[in-house]
Amino acid sequence: DQSSYTFALSGEHKFQLFYGTQDEITDKMQPTQFAIGQPYPNPTSGQLSIPVSVPEGQLSSEVSVTIFNTVGQLVKTLNRTLPSGYHTLQWSGKDTQGQEVSEGMYVYRVKWGEGKASTGKVLIRR
Repeated sequence: DQSSYTFALSGEHKFQLFYGTQDEITDKMQPTQFAIGQPYPNPTSGQLSIPVSVPEGQLSSEVSVTIFNTVGQLVKTLNRTLPSGYHTLQWSGKDTQGQEVSEGMYVYRVKWGEGKASTGKVLIRR
């Protein structure tokens, strides 16, 4: 039962078209590279979601999200081992002691694999 078609374009580019129910499509779609999506909502009043994709073919990947205040002090670290696929990491807006962080700008760093990293900013509003 064919549920996808792959189209080759010029060079190394290709795309794949899936069809079926949403669950069937989600089961078949796997990321081809590690990626960090835009955190949302941003600004936030608390809970922050950070989309992460781990490439197909990797059994698991160590992912670390570190949050700092604007003077570089560590606020919170989230460490996860994720299988291949699409995931959403959650930060509750609390520090390592479980206290809500104050309103302001925070910097996050997402590290994975062998020292690769991505950074960004998030605004907390209370």
